[in-house]
Amino acid sequence: MADRAGRQRASLGVAAAALLGLGIWAARAFLPDDEPPAPVPVIIYVVDTLRADRLGVYGSTQKLTPRFDALAAESVLFENAHAAGPWTLPSVASLMTSTWPCEHGVVRYGKMLSAEVPTLAGQLRGLGYRTGAFYNNYWVGGVAGVDRGFEVSTQKTDEENDRATDAAAFLDGIAGAGTDATPPFLLYLHTIEPHHPFNTPYNFIRQVRHVSPDAKETIRALFYRFREIRTLDFAEGRPRGATDTSGEQTAIMAELTKLKPDVVTLYDAGVAHADANLGAVIDLLKARGLWDKALFIVLSDHGEEFGEHGGWFHDQSVYEELMHVPLLVHFPAGAHAGRRVQSRVSLVDVMPAVLDYLGQAPLCANCRGRSFLPLLEDDAPAAGAGATGVNGMRLNDDVWYAPLKAARGDVNVAIRRDRLKGIWNPEPGTLELYDLDADPAERVDLSASDPGTARELRDEAVSWLEQCQAGTRGATEIDAPDERTRQQLRSLGYFN
Repeated sequence: MADRAGRQRASLGVAAAALLGLGIWAARAFLPDDEPPAPVPVIIYVVDTLRADRLGVYGSTQKLTPRFDALAAESVLFENAHAAGPWTLPSVASLMTSTWPCEHGVVRYGKMLSAEVPTLAGQLRGLGYRTGAFYNNYWVGGVAGVDRGFEVSTQKTDEENDRATDAAAFLDGIAGAGTDATPPFLLYLHTIEPHHPFNTPYNFIRQVRHVSPDAKETIRALFYRFREIRTLDFAEGRPRGATDTSGEQTAIMAELTKLKPDVVTLYDAGVAHADANLGAVIDLLKARGLWDKALFIVLSDHGEEFGEHGGWFHDQSVYEELMHVPLLVHFPAGAHAGRRVQSRVSLVDVMPAVLDYLGQAPLCANCRGRSFLPLLEDDAPAAGAGATGVNGMRLNDDVWYAPLKAARGDVNVAIRRDRLKGIWNPEPGTLELYDLDADPAERVDLSASDPGTARELRDEAVSWLEQCQAGTRGATEIDAPDERTRQQLRSLGYFN
């Protein structure tokens, strides 16, 4: 075993089982002393567009998420987890590859993940794992190669968020013939309830607040029109900004602001719906006897904005409402249950942690993230304390809105040092500086009052971005979408 894995076993008190069969076994530190090691199922459950602040365990008082909150009691909760990017395609590509958007380059339609970039599913499938993915969001599938390595990759309709049924079908399909044995597997489950909250059943809406059917349909129409006109030029193959729809976008955002109570109600109801669907999957795993054997990871790919920083929905910034995401990890046998980790982590750290846990850390030698397993030590210092580190970034290559283009450009890098957060905007040449402890809503830019720190964070971000861009893995261009693909992208609010 490599030195890295050896050091980690020593620091965590882990004694890996002998490399029998596939050689993928649960670390003994995470199992009761009298329980033999066994193959570890890995389930990654993603709730699209879920803000961390909507969960009770992250501070919400709305009582929308009893299953998330109960899961936290059995799991490790990361208080400061961040998405790699502010929308699905770059963020999930980073999750699956442990590379940053400026490296994998999959930041818009037409970009295909390079075959040179290993994926988590590909690595585990190479080790003998069975792999399956079920998702609503088209960006998670084959359109950009993000699902490479999954032997089963199935897209569901917008209204189909029942991942428990999908999981049961997958498990039945891989079970040994005539036995109840389940081989090692990676199961990726991705739901979209908060992304399309206007599809939320009324029994969940009523839990939050009444919204009339007319208001619901108005919000649906505004959502689709808004997303359509933002990508109008890109969809038609014209230079962005050739058809400036900024005036209409501004008008739509003004209408959304008037309807904000209803928009937020629908979103919160979508969160409650997502909570119930998560609970159904957990119940299935428990009924199948897999829960105490599984490494179960729950997260979101990004959050959502309701006008906080001049935009609506997502993909337009790297402020906390879009970048701060929930991350909960249930270890086999409930190891470390109830622990809360304050250290800063990113979704690029998930793949290294999974491979590290499975005793396969060398497979992640070129990963950009770092395993978060050492943070579970009792005496582990807060990672990043006193150090500067990038949390995430935005690379915009398809959306046009003139006011935000002028204010922040198309490239934004979020960088942290303790309680301070910087946002480097290369095109206007600005560094925004916020104290997240005193100003969690990022309203007061301290760059003018603390120019020394702003300069230091700017220089760090410039250096990081240059290195990241120099390490690009060469995403390839693919052909223009056919009509079926356009229809699927329209369902997400892309393409006119």
